[in-house]
Amino acid sequence: MLAVIVRTTLVTSAVALALSLVVGCSMTSSSPTPGADVVMSDAATPLPALPSGVGAPGVLSAEVANGIVAVRDYAPAAYPDNYAGIASGTPASVDRLVIYLVGTTPQIQADLVTVSGIHDPDKVVFEQGRLSTSDSAALHARVEATVPRLMSEGFLIQDYGVGVDGAEEFGIHDLTDDQTAQLVDLFGPYVRVHEAPENSFGEHVTPSAG
Repeated sequence: MLAVIVRTTLVTSAVALALSLVVGCSMTSSSPTPGADVVMSDAATPLPALPSGVGAPGVLSAEVANGIVAVRDYAPAAYPDNYAGIASGTPASVDRLVIYLVGTTPQIQADLVTVSGIHDPDKVVFEQGRLSTSDSAALHARVEATVPRLMSEGFLIQDYGVGVDGAEEFGIHDLTDDQTAQLVDLFGPYVRVHEAPENSFGEHVTPSAG
C-alpha cells in the first residue's frame, strides 16, 4: 500500500487549534509545460527541502485558521494560473498564513489578504511557489500514470503528491541517487524527493490544503 498525498480540506473552528497545513504553488510564469518531458542539464537536481517551519504542527489563532479556509475556498477559482496553495507557519512563527503564488501582482495579494479576513499584515506571508494549481494538477496526473511502472521497476514509493509549493513530492524507501535522477528526468525540475521508512504511508509528506 502506498499513500497518495493530494490537496485536502482542513475544516477549522472558531477556537485555536493544532494544524499542520501544506499546499503547492508555482515558481515562475514561464515554468515548463507539465505535460511534456523536460530535458534537464547535467547540473539539474531535485528541489531542496522546504524551511522547517512550514507546515509544522502548532496552535493557530482562530483568525489565521479561518483565513486559511477562506483563501483555500476562493483562490483556486479566482486565480488558477497564479494561486498554488496555502500553508500554516514560518520559521519565525507557527501562527502565520502563508500563501504561495506564481506571477503575483500587488492587486492579487491585496485581494487575498481581504478575503482572508486577517487584519494584522504580519500574519500574512506571500511566498513564490513552483507550479500553479492548474499546472501542478497536470504534472500530478502524469505522475499518477507513471507510478505503477516505477514500482514495478523497483521504486519503493511510500507516498507521493503535490507539496506546499506545487512541486511533486516523493517519499521513497531505500532511495538511490539513480532513482532521484530518473525522477528529475521524467518529471522535470519541480520534484522534491526524500527517503521514507518502509510502510510509512505518507508520514513524511504533510497533507496539503488547497
